Amino acid sequence: MERAIAHDVLVRRGRAGLVVAWPADRPGAFTAVLRALATAGVTPGLLARSGANELTCTVPGDDADRAARALRAAGFPGVAVEPEVAEVCLRGAGLRGDPIVVATFCEALALAGVQLRMLSFEAGELTAACPRSQLAVVTAGLCEAFEVREAGRTSPAPVTAFAIPVVS
Repeated sequence: MERAIAHDVLVRRGRAGLVVAWPADRPGAFTAVLRALATAGVTPGLLARSGANELTCTVPGDDADRAARALRAAGFPGVAVEPEVAEVCLRGAGLRGDPIVVATFCEALALAGVQLRMLSFEAGELTAACPRSQLAVVTAGLCEAFEVREAGRTSPAPVTAFAIPVVS
């Protein structure tokens, strides 16, 4: 058995959410949204296709208004900015390959009252967006579920291993 190992929970507080809607008959709209953000020098974080004609993403909070202006100028009048967004990341090794880790992560968010809209897997990180107002309860829930600490805290943290089968 290989093991997924959770190390800590990282919090990114200075984020904002963007919800971008477009007409149903606009092929390539998703790509046009990303191009408008790139042209404005805004790097999106989490991305989710939240409907047939809608994209939700996180951006650095300081860039949210500039991103919204760029999107409107690119022909997307339906842009909403959610300024009070944060990202929470479970960091570790082997997280992506363990469905128990993903399920536990999502359950911890649900228990904290977060409606999951955006989720990302990257090398060693499982990340989701949540309202900043729920950040303390979300972070505490994830730390408890995985028996880890928040990144940057000085308290000692146990490392929890989750057993997963080796698939050949």
